[in-house]
Amino acid sequence: MSNKPTFQPGDAVPDEAVYTLPCTVPFKVFVRPDEAVEQRLLARCRAATEATIECERQPSRNGNFVCLRLRLHATEMDHIAQVRAAIAAESSVLMAL
Repeated sequence: MSNKPTFQPGDAVPDEAVYTLPCTVPFKVFVRPDEAVEQRLLARCRAATEATIECERQPSRNGNFVCLRLRLHATEMDHIAQVRAAIAAESSVLMAL
C-alpha cells in the first residue's frame, strides 16, 4: 500500500505535492497591452518575495494582450504563494496559469 495521498478531479492539490524545492516554477500571465503593467507586475512580484524572478514578454498577434512568462526560482513554498498573490492583486491581469 502506498503512503502517497490520492487526489480526485477537481481537488485542490497542495504545492508540496507538486514541487520539490529548490525549483523553478513557471507562470503564464496574460495582461492588457500596456508597458506600465509589465513593470508594475514585476515590481509587485519582486516585492512579495526575495526569490529570483525572470520574465519573457510576448505580445499577441493582434495586439489584444501580452503574455508574460515568469520563472520563479523558489527555495521556499511561501515564495510560490506570494507570487500567486501578487499576480492576483494586479487589476490588469486577464488570466494567469
